Amino acid sequence: MTSKAYLTGFMMSLSLTVTAFILVYGATSVGGSPLSQGWLIAVIASLAVCQLVVQGMYFLHLSSKGKPGRSLQIMLFVLVMAAIVVGGSIWVMHNLNYRMMPGEQKVTETIQDKENIHHH
Repeated sequence: MTSKAYLTGFMMSLSLTVTAFILVYGATSVGGSPLSQGWLIAVIASLAVCQLVVQGMYFLHLSSKGKPGRSLQIMLFVLVMAAIVVGGSIWVMHNLNYRMMPGEQKVTETIQDKENIHHH
């Protein structure tokens, strides 16, 4: 591959990453995002898939040229590893959220009782 192809892959990867960052940053800023949370997640997931394809084509040299069976095996391996990482991360975060919430709720209730604040 030529250096032009590497530069193209780098610029595409950079633009996908910056786009995802801007979307998330905009959603967490004061004004919020024009996209609903569901659409935002769908767009970011789409950008992640595009990033995976760009990385595979430009940096891992996965293409229809050469041995397509080998490229398919590598792509399936990458997809399985990505699913394990994403699924494991979601599982850990959910488990931490479940384990941390009861204590946090008790602290909030205690503060509300001391300050005589009651929400209806």
